[in-house]
Amino acid sequence: MRRAGGWGQAATMPFHWPGSPELEWRVTGDDTAERIIRFFRDEHAHALEVLRRARPEDVAARDYGTGVRPTPAWVLLHLLQETARHAGHLDISRELTDP
Repeated sequence: MRRAGGWGQAATMPFHWPGSPELEWRVTGDDTAERIIRFFRDEHAHALEVLRRARPEDVAARDYGTGVRPTPAWVLLHLLQETARHAGHLDISRELTDP
């Protein structure tokens, strides 16, 4: 399941839904919670390893259909924005369910 080893190298997406422009994930009935948790932990460790070796001027191997190949800084900022956005969704859900 391991992808290519560094920034700017092509990577496979083990849970990628083929044909999805957004690289959506699909979890099937064959997947177990243990396998998915192990996958996330392995991906986290791999991402840290890649980021430790990345240089600011590095760019991704693919543009994922955007025409722009992101830098490590762009990826980290996007991750931060997405995390904040989803945390906001959880907060709204919690507020809507409060008595």
